[in-house]
Amino acid sequence: QERFGRRGVPPPQRLPLFPIPMSLHWAALTGVAGESVATVAACAAVGVYGRRMGVLTEGALRDLDKLISSVYLPCLIFKKVLPNTSLAVLLDIWPLAAVCLFSVIYGLAAGALVGRKAPRFRGMVMVAIAFPNSFSVPLTLMLALGDLPVLLSQGQPGGEALEARINFLFLMSYSLWTLARWSIGFPILSGAITMKEWRRKVLNPPVVACLLAGALGLAWDAVPADARPAWEWRLQPVLKPLATGLQYAGQCSVPSILMSLGAKVDEAMLALRTRPRLSASSLVSKLLPGETEETLPAGTYFAIFALRQVVGPVLGACMVLG
Repeated sequence: QERFGRRGVPPPQRLPLFPIPMSLHWAALTGVAGESVATVAACAAVGVYGRRMGVLTEGALRDLDKLISSVYLPCLIFKKVLPNTSLAVLLDIWPLAAVCLFSVIYGLAAGALVGRKAPRFRGMVMVAIAFPNSFSVPLTLMLALGDLPVLLSQGQPGGEALEARINFLFLMSYSLWTLARWSIGFPILSGAITMKEWRRKVLNPPVVACLLAGALGLAWDAVPADARPAWEWRLQPVLKPLATGLQYAGQCSVPSILMSLGAKVDEAMLALRTRPRLSASSLVSKLLPGETEETLPAGTYFAIFALRQVVGPVLGACMVLG
């Protein structure tokens, strides 16, 4: 009777006076985001240190960029894309191509509007807003944020399965962005591009690795499930050492990119402090002669930042959420 009360009805359960608010989940998310940003900053700081010690010179940075694009990144793509590719997964992520196309159209349109105040730099502004120049920073952030419970509220798998899916999505989108950048962005910036030059720019080692890994992954997905153990047993002596080598080389890609980024940012900041007048980048100076002594208005820089880093992500999130 004491348990069920006088009428035999169980008493109502008491709710906690101070339930756990959603703000605590977002506080945890903010904390992990800050930690991931600090990780990016630490890797970039290593690059700054290397440059100031005279190790990451201009020539060394060129060699490091070639090593990243020709060795590290293709190895990362093979290790992450090939085992996670299947027809079902590709059908699930088809909105990725739509988001890429939408982002390019939005960036070009916004850049054309902003470029009205600086007609000579209109092409550069359009390309700056429409196309990303680095995947290492968002990849590092997403790998740190993706396993939080607040982002897995609908029962999605976390841990290694989530990490593999994040890598797969980023690396597949890399090929889409590269194709759009050199087929749309480069002609806008330069005015024209030959088929030979387009093929050389688009079919770079990371894109070739992505296409080849995707094709091999689809071929393996087509093998009947009951026949796979026999093939795995036959190929394991060869594939296991190869996969280990690809994994070790691929793990160098993101830290190396961030180190190179830190060294280049430090070099650019030094140039800003020592030169009284900014100049256009070497790429633009080659493509658009006569503009090396003209600079963008300060308001244009703020417009590029706002449209690319604030408005663009908000529109992309709205598109994904429907």
